[in-house]
Amino acid sequence: MNESISILHPEYLNLTGTDGAVYHGADQEWYPRRWQRMAGCGPTAASDVSAYLAQTHPACAPLYPERVMRQERFVVLMERLWRYVTPGHMGLHRPELFSLGLTDYAAACGVPLSPRLLDIPADKGARAPWASCAVFLRQALARDCPVAFLNLSNGAVKALESWHWVVITGLNGTTATVLDSGRVLTIDLSLWYLTTTKRGGLVAAI
Repeated sequence: MNESISILHPEYLNLTGTDGAVYHGADQEWYPRRWQRMAGCGPTAASDVSAYLAQTHPACAPLYPERVMRQERFVVLMERLWRYVTPGHMGLHRPELFSLGLTDYAAACGVPLSPRLLDIPADKGARAPWASCAVFLRQALARDCPVAFLNLSNGAVKALESWHWVVITGLNGTTATVLDSGRVLTIDLSLWYLTTTKRGGLVAAI
């Protein structure tokens, strides 16, 4: 399948920074503490996902009831998510940790989430075909759900940072639209899938 698909309102993830600039998704550099800025990509991605669902799915509104898309207010949401999607000494290096943390945060907000997870093993021989990954993404995006993406090795995709969480908002063939540190990137996700040398994963909150 080569048709383009994306979340319905990617502009809902635009944030106004304290400098007046428009950011596409949050930036972990907004966290106040050094360790948070170093290891906070997972809770930052969880904050983006939570804020989008709160604006687009009525049942998810308690995930971010303020819906204020300005840096100084969004950092409060990022701090909330940090308490649940909490990096350890190796960061948030397993997709199930993201899924469990987001589920616990949602439960604390009174929102029953059952995130879907696609694990991508380090062993290339144990991975499902790329088509399975594409189907997972397309199904999530069709539900108007951005997808959190963990890559521990960027493989041959130079635009990706290794050991990092980002948010996928669209897919066109094998090209994914990604929010990373307040920027919009486009990457060949199938190239990553075929060349990454470590574990990765996709998490769809709904």
